Amino acid sequence: MTTTAMRERILAQVEPILLDTWGYPVSALPAAGLEIVPAKQPDGPLAVRTDGGALLLADPQWQDAWQDLVRVLTLEQLFSILGVFELARTTLPDGVSVFGPVWYFLADRQALTPVPSAHVEELEGQPLRDLDPAVYWHCSTDTASRGFAVREAGKVTALATVWQNPDTLWEIGVDVLPAAQSRGQGRAVVSAAAEWILSHAPLVLYTTGAFNIPSTRTAHSLGLRHIWTTIKRVPPPFVVPPGPIGSPRSDIVPIPYWKDYPE
Repeated sequence: MTTTAMRERILAQVEPILLDTWGYPVSALPAAGLEIVPAKQPDGPLAVRTDGGALLLADPQWQDAWQDLVRVLTLEQLFSILGVFELARTTLPDGVSVFGPVWYFLADRQALTPVPSAHVEELEGQPLRDLDPAVYWHCSTDTASRGFAVREAGKVTALATVWQNPDTLWEIGVDVLPAAQSRGQGRAVVSAAAEWILSHAPLVLYTTGAFNIPSTRTAHSLGLRHIWTTIKRVPPPFVVPPGPIGSPRSDIVPIPYWKDYPE
């Protein structure tokens, strides 16, 4: 099945959720380009797009500045770190910070291609709460409904958790300790988490930053596909993603392009 067909099928299922989250139906997005509309949800995103055009969801005092932006920025530039910085120039004086772009991956039972593993154990209750949230910081161990873990020498080296976000969608968070990365543990725990979700709900939700290559590869390997992108409205301070995480091949060490100039 093509990503386009899957996207259309899933968007039809989540239309009421997105209407509530964004304040606009999917059909409000233009076929191409950028349009500025009034923000309707105080905690909603600042920008959204699917595979066509995009909406900028502006508070009234930002409209003029953003009109100037869309005369200069292309769609691809807006949904990049450049766009995040340019939007933040307008929002930060009003106490609103910006983060993104964030990719949203989804799958239903028809799309998921799980990889079952006998090494994954299920955690709930106190054993999940006992895991250090500073270590497994993507996993919300203090509030997640269920966890799926791989251990080495008694220590959890990979963990995926599930929670409802919003109430009618189940989301997966995952952390793999550095020493255990690139060994399939992340894919194993995410697969188990996705299987659990699909036994309770029709859709799996998985999000990642555009910089996180291993996370995106994990999503693709399990049949999840990129359905929409947002640029988020978040509280200050202005926090930016790191440089790209991962490598094109296991035998390649990426070299940072930028160098500091000597004084």
